[in-house]
Amino acid sequence: QSLLDRVVAQRPDAAWAHFQLGGLYLALKWPERAEASFARVLEIETQDDGLELHVRAHSELANIYFERKDYEKAEGFYKKALDLNPLDDNSMNNLAWVYALQGVHLREGVRLSRRSLRLRPQTPSYMDTLAELYYKLGNTARAIQIIRQAIALEPDDPALRTHLQRQLVKFMSGGQGKV
Repeated sequence: QSLLDRVVAQRPDAAWAHFQLGGLYLALKWPERAEASFARVLEIETQDDGLELHVRAHSELANIYFERKDYEKAEGFYKKALDLNPLDDNSMNNLAWVYALQGVHLREGVRLSRRSLRLRPQTPSYMDTLAELYYKLGNTARAIQIIRQAIALEPDDPALRTHLQRQLVKFMSGGQGKV
C-alpha cells in the first residue's frame, strides 16, 4: 500500500496506480477507499490504451454498489462499462443478475445472460444467472435443466456446488426450499 501511495503522490494522473490501489483496498475490506480510488480512475483522462481501466473501474464500482444493495447505482455503472466495452461478459452477467434479484427487466436479463454465455460458454456462475432469470419468468423446467448442467461442469468446487444445489432445491420446490 505504501508503494502505491508513493506512486499516486508522485504521479497523481497514473490511472493504473489508482486502479491497483482500489483493488488492494477491496482485498483489505475497505470499500470506501476502494470506491474513491476507482472513482479517481474515472476522473483521469486516458488514451485508448487506458480505456480498459475505465471499463474495469466502472465494473468494480458497480460491484461495490451491488454489495451495498444499491442496485440502481450498480446498474448504472454496469451499463457504462458495457457502453465502453460491449464485450465485457462479466458486467453483462452481473447486470443480468441485478435484474434477476430485483425481478425487473427479466427478458433483457435473459438476453444479457445468454450473450455473456456466448462469450464465455460453460461458465457455471453465468448459467446460475440465466437459470434464476428463467425461474423468475416462470420457466422452472428450463431453470432446473440449466442448474443441473452448471453442477455437472464444476463438481469439485464445493462452494459453487452447494450454491447451485440450493438453487436446484429452490426451483424444484417452487421457491419454498431454503436458500
